[in-house]
Amino acid sequence: MAGAAAAAAVRNVFVYGSLMAPEVLAAIIHRVPPQATAVVANFHRYSIRNRLYPAVLPLAGGNVTGKVLFDLTHEELKLLDEFEDFEYTRHLVETTVQDKVTDDLNISIAVPVQAYLYVWADAEDKSLYGDWDYETWRTNNLQEFLTRHTNGDGRVIEP
Repeated sequence: MAGAAAAAAVRNVFVYGSLMAPEVLAAIIHRVPPQATAVVANFHRYSIRNRLYPAVLPLAGGNVTGKVLFDLTHEELKLLDEFEDFEYTRHLVETTVQDKVTDDLNISIAVPVQAYLYVWADAEDKSLYGDWDYETWRTNNLQEFLTRHTNGDGRVIEP
């Protein structure tokens, strides 16, 4: 029961793809929440053929860098669940939030934080391949993603 209560209290989400873009977050949950760079161990981020977004699946020794979104409301979690649809399942994972104390000191801090992670539901999907890079996607595909998935006022129309 303690595990269920702890999971119910978690309001953080680790994002690793299109949800790292502030424009996409604003279209879905209508704000850009506080966030920090983080890593999830033992997962890999894949490209998906004919899709503008990635998928993650467990992979021993893998690491996925993304962001933890902090202190989401119940309604915002529900909106993210609807956006991710049936292609992803939400799992509770431990992330490592990475922060720098100051540029002058050059000290990094790694803090474990529990967060939800949207994992690709079909582990045998043959359309998954290689790696997916956020900066490349942002430069080459963000505008197309927004055009396909939002209406004229910036609201999400489909996942």
